[in-house]
Amino acid sequence: MAEQQDRRAIAAGGIGSVLEWYDFAVYAFLAPVLAAHFFPTGDQATSLIAAFGVFAGGYLMRPIGAVILGHIGDRISRRAALMVAVNLMAVSTGAIALLPTYATIGIAAPIALTILRLLQGLSVGGEYTGAVVLLGEAAPARHRALFCSVALASGFVGILIASGATTLVVDALSDQAFSDWGWRLLYAPAPLLGVVGYVLRRRLAEVDMHTRSALLPIVATVREHDRALLRIAGIASASAIGNYMVFIYGPTFLTNTVGLPRSTALAATTAGNAALIVTVIGSAWVADRIGRRPMILSGAIGLLVLSYPLFMLLASGMAGLAVVGLLAFAVLIGTISGCFAAVMLELFPHAVRYTGTSVAYGLTFGIVGGTTPLVAISLIDATGNSMSPVFYLMAAAAICVVTVLLTPETRNRPFDVPSTQENTGSRTATKRAAKSAIGG
Repeated sequence: MAEQQDRRAIAAGGIGSVLEWYDFAVYAFLAPVLAAHFFPTGDQATSLIAAFGVFAGGYLMRPIGAVILGHIGDRISRRAALMVAVNLMAVSTGAIALLPTYATIGIAAPIALTILRLLQGLSVGGEYTGAVVLLGEAAPARHRALFCSVALASGFVGILIASGATTLVVDALSDQAFSDWGWRLLYAPAPLLGVVGYVLRRRLAEVDMHTRSALLPIVATVREHDRALLRIAGIASASAIGNYMVFIYGPTFLTNTVGLPRSTALAATTAGNAALIVTVIGSAWVADRIGRRPMILSGAIGLLVLSYPLFMLLASGMAGLAVVGLLAFAVLIGTISGCFAAVMLELFPHAVRYTGTSVAYGLTFGIVGGTTPLVAISLIDATGNSMSPVFYLMAAAAICVVTVLLTPETRNRPFDVPSTQENTGSRTATKRAAKSAIGG
């Protein structure tokens, strides 16, 4: 019975991440096409900046979604929050496939696209972290990082599917056909994935919610767990910027800046994402044995030292070297990301775990990660140097290294789980649990 519930938790946690990351990757891959259809300014760089500005706007909604869905997850049920998230994501994503362009309805087109992106960002605010909470609380302690890594690996599966599907459609259609209507085909799977996610999550067992904070979850999180929030932000910065600069903005960089064919850029990114999936799972497996800090620290130092030469490979204009660079980036970013989810959970007690992880992750990936493509394009446009974005990534890696050195190992620290016998609802008990979780 326990094994069956574990399988259900893994499937339910993974499907939402597949949908979430599929959508965000498709938007990034289609940015040049969407820029032409929804933001026709007459200047490619300006249109692209506008398109990625809307991309960033979706991420800026993550903190709001984190507060709303976190409240539902910590006060009502984990299952309810996850069902709301997957439904909202499926509907808003599917609607983009039917959206008229600027040529048809004028200024209403970019406004409608922006609204749908904001709704997607709202749902994402509690989607990935909710899946992580679900998986982490269902996991045996000795396999917590491995279970949590399923949510992220599923996300990379979503990117992999998006990359592969985009490559397939690009190869199957002429450039004109793809630009005119073919891009809409890539949004068609979203409603189906949403239905699958809803069915899987509806069948999940409810989690006992007796352990509640006396304060609102967001208030308790900010007042009592500020150090945990800062630690997560510091560690996540390298993963966020690295991920979105290399694997989300990467195809646009390889196509528009470097000059590789779109199909080649997408194929290279697909290979990198496949390597990310393997590295994330492998890193989590090792972290369950030797600890979280050694894995994150090694990946962050690697990014700090190797980002510049690896970015030179991407900018070389040679497809083979670009693949090598992407594979190396996959190993470094995956080493950090594989066990980071477990660290997030282990820094918060059960009473505010959904809200705490969602707000910390949402703020970092919303403000830092979601704006990364926009920052990268703006840096290149302002400096005329295609290598300028790499310094942004190196700065994030340095911050990650310092943060990890100041963060205690969390692998063997107390991890409270739902129980009908415990009641840590008071502010004092919540604070005591938090201090235990983060080392005082």
